[in-house]
Amino acid sequence: MIRAGRAMNAGVYFVTQNADDLTDEKLKNNIGVKFAFRSRDMTEIKKTLQFFGVDSEDESNQRRLRELENGQCLIQDLYGRVGIIQVHPVFEDLFHAFDTRPPIQEKKGGA
Repeated sequence: MIRAGRAMNAGVYFVTQNADDLTDEKLKNNIGVKFAFRSRDMTEIKKTLQFFGVDSEDESNQRRLRELENGQCLIQDLYGRVGIIQVHPVFEDLFHAFDTRPPIQEKKGGA
């Protein structure tokens, strides 16, 4: 699908929460831009850093991914440059559309 999509000038978005889903070299070689949001799991952090092609044993790289704030992510562009960006939804509707937090339950009744 990724190769056919490119031939048809269509974008294909692949989303996963686990770097192990990206072990196929043919798939990895066809991904143009990569994003990685905060993770606390050291094994996952190392796999993500490897996927980005940066030193996964470097403690500052590990800390950088572990300490990302809400809305920040590691990005690798088409040229292989890696950095951090802040994602800020311009419209409140977009914020709510992508909000994955569980709904707040109000307490009923009084004590």
